[in-house]
Formats: sequence, structure tokens, C-alpha cells
Amino acid sequence: MKKGLVVLGVLTIMGFFLSGLLFAQQASSISYDQIVTSPTQGTITSKVWVKGEKMRIEQMAQGQKMVTLMKEGTMYLYYPAQKMAMKMDVSAGAGQGSENPKDTMEYLKSIEARPLGQERIEGKLCDVYQITYPQTGARGKIWVWREKNFPLKSVMTVGGETITTRYRNIQMGINIPDSYFELPPGTQITDMSQMMPGLILQE
Repeated sequence: MKKGLVVLGVLTIMGFFLSGLLFAQQASSISYDQIVTSPTQGTITSKVWVKGEKMRIEQMAQGQKMVTLMKEGTMYLYYPAQKMAMKMDVSAGAGQGSENPKDTMEYLKSIEARPLGQERIEGKLCDVYQITYPQTGARGKIWVWREKNFPLKSVMTVGGETITTRYRNIQMGINIPDSYFELPPGTQITDMSQMMPGLILQE
């Protein structure tokens, strides 16, 4: 398994954590396209499904399909072609702000987001906030779609790297089977938590 694939998956999930997960918990189920851009990894386009606190991300990584599953504070990077998965503990990153924010405004308040005004993204009116995560030093801006109370864009600087995330084709209240968030039977799992402690959300 190439190290670059691990970094690629971690970078993608970073964009999700910093901009989407706590907002997505507001809807019973949601799907959207996530486009993450960084100087070192280029542009990564993913399809995301979220149901409660569970998520699934599908993307192509260096010519092969990679599936990221996240539930109960654990992330799996699954490679269907090899029937292999890497397991990582990401529970420390799930609570950047409030433990269980009830809505977008509560979450923004919990991280002391500062309003910067309003802008339109692809014709959609957004409230813009400056945000900082004291625990990690991550900082940047987020554009929240006023009508749906969901982010359309974020620009975050993490460990000296600027990550831009865009959200498109947002569909809320859709039916997502629970099986979407399970590894196939017979998957070989390697626990990476001890090998790469703190990789997900530390500089």
C-alpha cells in the first residue's frame, strides 16, 4: 500500500472534518460532491454520503478506487481491489467545537466564529465566517448557504498547508441504506492508530 494513498485519504477526510461533518449531522441523511484542493495533492473529487454521524466517501486515488468509512470515532480507508482496509482512531477530531451542536449557529458560536459579511457562490447567498480551531491551530473561512444552513465552501490553513473545499450537488433527506457504512465481509484490516498517532488533526 503506497504511503501517498494514506496521505491522500487523510487530506480528504481533513477537509470533511473541518468543514462538513458537524453541519451534516443536522440532516437525517445527505449526499453531496466534495472537491478538495491543496498545493501538494492537487484536486480530489469525492462523492459523500452522511447518515447521522456515519459517513462514506468514494474517490479515485492514484488510479484505484478508495472508500472512506467513518462511524463511532473510527475511520477506515478501504481499497476494494485489494479487499484491504486501514483503521484509524479519529475520535479526537470529531469534537473541535461543541460536543453535540444542535445547529449550524451553535457550532459556529462554539468555535467563536467571526462574521465577515455575505457573498454569493454560484448564485446562492452565503454568510461568511472566519474560524479558528484552538486545539489544532487550523484557521480560515467558511461560506454557509443561508437557505439550507450548509457550507458551500471553506478555505483552511492546517500545518502550513491551505486546503480549499467546495460542496456541490447537495441532496438532503434522501434514503441511504445502513450497508453503505459497513466494510464487506472478509476485508483484511490493519490498525494504523498506533503507527500514526495524532496524524489526522495535528500539525
